[in-house]
Amino acid sequence: MSDRKDYKHSRNFKDILPVLLVFFMGALTGSLLQKYLLPKNPAQEKANMLSEKRVGDSNHLTNPLLECEQSIGSDGGLELIKYKIEDYIKNKTRDKKIAHVSVYIRDLNNGPWIGVNEDEGFSPASLLKVPLMMAYFKAAQEDPEILSQVILYKNAISDGATPNIMPEKQIQVGNAYAVSDLIYRMIVYSDNEAKNLLLLNLKQDILDQVYTDLNIAIPDFRDKEDFISVKDYASFFRILYNASYLNREMSEKALNILTEVDFDEGLLAGLPPNIKVAHKFGERVNVNTGLAQLHECGIVYHRKSPYLLGVMTRGEDLDNLKAILKDISRIVYEHKEKYND
Repeated sequence: MSDRKDYKHSRNFKDILPVLLVFFMGALTGSLLQKYLLPKNPAQEKANMLSEKRVGDSNHLTNPLLECEQSIGSDGGLELIKYKIEDYIKNKTRDKKIAHVSVYIRDLNNGPWIGVNEDEGFSPASLLKVPLMMAYFKAAQEDPEILSQVILYKNAISDGATPNIMPEKQIQVGNAYAVSDLIYRMIVYSDNEAKNLLLLNLKQDILDQVYTDLNIAIPDFRDKEDFISVKDYASFFRILYNASYLNREMSEKALNILTEVDFDEGLLAGLPPNIKVAHKFGERVNVNTGLAQLHECGIVYHRKSPYLLGVMTRGEDLDNLKAILKDISRIVYEHKEKYND
């Protein structure tokens, strides 16, 4: 009786052995495919590798990095945003009124990012006022008196650029202005004359050093007009948030000024009115081709997940380009709201 029972169990095991082998082989194959063959999400891969620890002080616009360690994280749903933005851009470029759109998005507290055409070159125009401000603040860390120096605005200084979005306030010939006031007017009102006066009173090598330190090509308009990408330009805002180039006091000063920028027809138009944004826009119309460029980059202080958003556009009409900035800002914010709840 015992021999028959043992034989029966042995036979049952032999019957199910092929099924077990197929099951384990399938599981092993799936694991290997997932690990080595299936496409990887770059943002997710980076998030899985790194976890950042920051000061975490909500009363400041900066959030300096304390340390970075390996851990398992999430890409914050950035890849899903990328697909939405790519579809949106395809739809908008079909009518030929929009020539090109580049987008860069970065989660500022964890580091993952995504881009759409993020390496395309554009003419930065007024966006270059941000590194000029940073150059003055960098110098002021060594010599604080620089910001209180007074400069007489003797004559108009033309750089050949005619703004299409006119500043609300402009400096006046015959008046004297403190450097700190000129910086404020240059950023908040995008006053080109304030910028030109500041450029005249700063050694070129001090400004060039900002670009060199960040490994960004020094602007040379004689060589090429479209020379900076949205990804490279976003570096200026990222290091202000991290307080990794200027000290925290000067980084806070710069970001506070950027929150007062007098332009609400782009990124801000796609956001609720209570959201704080440190941002700067730039625009230019090519007199030969009539093709317009409008760009905006900024830090959106989302209640749970601050993020950096940069959008650079090229097309026939500035109003169309403003709508692109607004729509992409809205797409990103709505997704962030949904993902972080």
